[in-house]
Amino acid sequence: MKDYFAALDKLRSNGHLFACPCSRKELATGKHKYSCLQGKVSFDAENVAWRVNTRDLEPITIPDLIQREGFTVDLHQAMPDFAVRRKDGRPAYQPACVVDDVLFSINTVGRGQDLLPSTAAQAVLSKWMGFGDLFERISFVHHPLVTGTDGAKLSKSAGKTEGPIIGTSVQPADFSDLLTGWLAIP
Repeated sequence: MKDYFAALDKLRSNGHLFACPCSRKELATGKHKYSCLQGKVSFDAENVAWRVNTRDLEPITIPDLIQREGFTVDLHQAMPDFAVRRKDGRPAYQPACVVDDVLFSINTVGRGQDLLPSTAAQAVLSKWMGFGDLFERISFVHHPLVTGTDGAKLSKSAGKTEGPIIGTSVQPADFSDLLTGWLAIP
């Protein structure tokens, strides 16, 4: 865990974070209840998350192996004030992914287009944590979402593991053939 905590310390020192005790329900209103953005909450207080102030971030352009012109993500619109440290003091998902990618020398990532905001967040964090440009280390494939005939996302997390993929007769077990087609792999 030392690598993850070292990355959090580096993030804390960069001036883009704030401490926030707000609940998800409170944040759903779009406002911070405790003057978090004004730095009124200590990073060392108990039960606070560390969040990125996304208001001044420029849109992130994400190069992609499928969509050659890439994708552009406005993090403040897509994932406002995302957490980098959870209230229990452990690293949140976004910085943990960046550290994992470095530790395990990941050079290619495939994920659904619904995760473009995560890629954008990880690109910002990679630079701030001192790991350099994410897109120089990793090539990304953001595939179109695969949906069932009911239009719902076809994934294990959505509980969808059976049934044809919309617009096709492809079953989930045949997904690799569909992916091969998207990538134009012979």
